Amino acid sequence: VLKTPKVVKQITSPTGVTLKKGEEGNEKLFEKGDAAELAKMMRKVMTDSLSDSGFSGLEVCAKTGTAEVGGQNPNCWMVGFCEDDDAPYAFAVCVENGSSGLYTAGEVVSAALRELSGE
Repeated sequence: VLKTPKVVKQITSPTGVTLKKGEEGNEKLFEKGDAAELAKMMRKVMTDSLSDSGFSGLEVCAKTGTAEVGGQNPNCWMVGFCEDDDAPYAFAVCVENGSSGLYTAGEVVSAALRELSGE
């Protein structure tokens, strides 16, 4: 089920006190060098551990994960982006009751990238 993202503009305590307020687009999450290093590490995950083969020939930078859920199949996730000026896509997928991050959430990412690439 597709979930529509929501921008949180402020966090308020139960008593009505504003705890944190931000302006859309003005808050820096990472320094440029840190973001580049993180992208390099995420790319290395794909080249060393996973594979680009199921991702429409795009250079994907990603991290997968599998979370055990007592007595059920695991919840699986994959987050990342394409390092390609012609395909500026980012993704975050979580699948409940899957098998693994790559083989469950990765299949969803792969299908979406194929669709976006016109395959």
